[in-house]
Order: sequence, then structure tokens, then C-alpha cells
Amino acid sequence: MDVPAAVAAWRTALRGCGFALGDERLGDASVAAVAKDGSDAVTVTGTEGVLVVLHAHGALARARDDLSAWADLALGTSCVAAPDGCH
Repeated sequence: MDVPAAVAAWRTALRGCGFALGDERLGDASVAAVAKDGSDAVTVTGTEGVLVVLHAHGALARARDDLSAWADLALGTSCVAAPDGCH
């Protein structure tokens, strides 16, 4: 999987849905997005051919530092799904 291309496609889709976008600075590419009303947040990132998508609603969506930590944890534990195994 081309992670940067997949993240770019998510970025375009989220922008089209009215989410405010920012960079999460995780993995090979990433995007963090928050709904206009703050009730939903999405983080998309990936590395080594694995894409991780997190969607949070409510209190977790408003806790950006917590969501960032969850995204980092998810990315760090996703290497077993990578086509070539872990780094």
C-alpha cells in the first residue's frame, strides 16, 4: 500500500466533509481532522504498508493529546500487519 497516497485521499475526503485539518506527524504520512463542532475527530497515519484510521467521538474527540497518544500506540503495534513484518 502506498501510505502517503492513501493519507492524501483521506485528507481530501475529510476536507470535503468539512473537517478542519492538521498534521499529526506520525508514520510515513498522517492527517488529523476535527469536525466543525468538535464532536468527531479522525486521525489517519501509516507506515510500512499499513494504514491506521482512528475515529473518536465525544469526549475523546475533544481530548486531542489523548487521541494523539492512541494514534501513536496503534501505529506502534501495527507492524505485525505489515507485508514484510516488523522493522
